[in-house]
Amino acid sequence: CEVCFDTGAGLTSLTRLRVTKCRSLQQMGDGISKLTQLKCLEAGNTGFTVLNISSKVGDLTGLQHLKLVNTNIPHTLVNITSLETLFISHPSTAFSNLQKLSQLQYLSELVLDSRTGYSLPTDLGDLQSLEHLILSCHYNSALADSITQLKRLQHMEIWDCTRLNSLPDDLGALSGLTHLTVNGGQYAEDCSPSSAMGKAAIHRIPDSLGNLIKLQELVLQHCPLIGWLPYTIGSLQELVSLVVADCGELEGIPSQVGCLT
Repeated sequence: CEVCFDTGAGLTSLTRLRVTKCRSLQQMGDGISKLTQLKCLEAGNTGFTVLNISSKVGDLTGLQHLKLVNTNIPHTLVNITSLETLFISHPSTAFSNLQKLSQLQYLSELVLDSRTGYSLPTDLGDLQSLEHLILSCHYNSALADSITQLKRLQHMEIWDCTRLNSLPDDLGALSGLTHLTVNGGQYAEDCSPSSAMGKAAIHRIPDSLGNLIKLQELVLQHCPLIGWLPYTIGSLQELVSLVVADCGELEGIPSQVGCLT
């Protein structure tokens, strides 16, 4: 049966709401808009049960943290301009309602995880406050060119990139980056071993990698087509952790790695 979640006026002081893994719950109704003090909302279901969230969620103009798992994506979500963190995970939902992400000027952390055929938002580069970015790119053959405009970006992870042929040539423009992961496996929030499925289609790492002078950690995993690492890796003087795993075509490690003192 359908269970309707409709908050009453008595919860107007609520600042945090978490509703997850309640498989009989199918609807979060218009009453969500009454929670005017809400700062953090986490909602979702598991398996094949999708939690439908009212478009009224867009009225929560003070919301700072939003996590949606196995829910619809209300088109009004981009109206919540106060958002600082946004996490969306769904195995079969396209992100067609996220083409105006540039309105979220306070967004510092973004996670988009889907295994369906979706296009990455073209205006990612307009999120000038973004510091932490995780993308699952199962059906994408390229990243948005604008991604290298994220001057404040410190942490970037690219997962499930089974059709992603290459990283942007000007990757080095991300001058503030301290962590970079490229992983052909499916994204798992807890980084569990079960995520180690799939193989990345990426066949090379751009030479501009050497311009990431603040990079401290580099992870290349399940990338069997990468045959070599750029010699410019020797310029990464801040690098403290280098992980290269399940890269079957890798012929060798550049001698410049010895310059990482």
